[in-house]
Amino acid sequence: MSFLTVTYGLSRSVKGEFLDPSALLLIYDVVSHAVSWEHSGRLSSPERKAPQDEFRPSNLILHPDEILLLREKAGELVAMNEPGFQLSYFTRLKLSASEEWRWYSSSLKILARDAQNNVSHVLIYSFPMQLDANVKRKLERLQADQLFMLRHADRFDTLTSREREILQHQASGKTAQESADALFISEQTVKTHRKNIRAKLDSPSLPVLFQFARAFDLV
Repeated sequence: MSFLTVTYGLSRSVKGEFLDPSALLLIYDVVSHAVSWEHSGRLSSPERKAPQDEFRPSNLILHPDEILLLREKAGELVAMNEPGFQLSYFTRLKLSASEEWRWYSSSLKILARDAQNNVSHVLIYSFPMQLDANVKRKLERLQADQLFMLRHADRFDTLTSREREILQHQASGKTAQESADALFISEQTVKTHRKNIRAKLDSPSLPVLFQFARAFDLV
């Protein structure tokens, strides 16, 4: 499992835009997918002094799962192409390898465009969240569903509307006969649909089928 280590140091062109010293500013290059970062506390300082120790951590580390989410969210923002619009999501970061992963609330907005007016860089503003164990578990489940959806969207898209109904019923605990009665089809037809669903999703186990149903909002 590889981590993405982000180079420390940003241009002061964003100086003064954000004032929360605990927040992090990341700039995502849409073309190269490179990310650079800085503490907003150092950028908001009115004097060009050397950063204090608290603003001079080792390179920022993104959780492996966050790389996929970051690219997906940046892609959504670029596709919208609306000046001033912001997308928000939750992300896990840490400032050194010895630290625990920490949850941040992040907002993305368009920062720069190239000569052809295409979006070239996205600004991500992230600030740490103080969460109890219960909320952390809920965020982890939510993010797990998001990642599962991103990784398996192509397979799910192969299901017909009827197969999605059958999957919804199965994930809800309905028997084949109960689905047949609800949809006015034969029990054997339901079983055939279930077989096709397992083949299309490459998911022979019920827990994985339930994960598909949950991630794609069928249950």
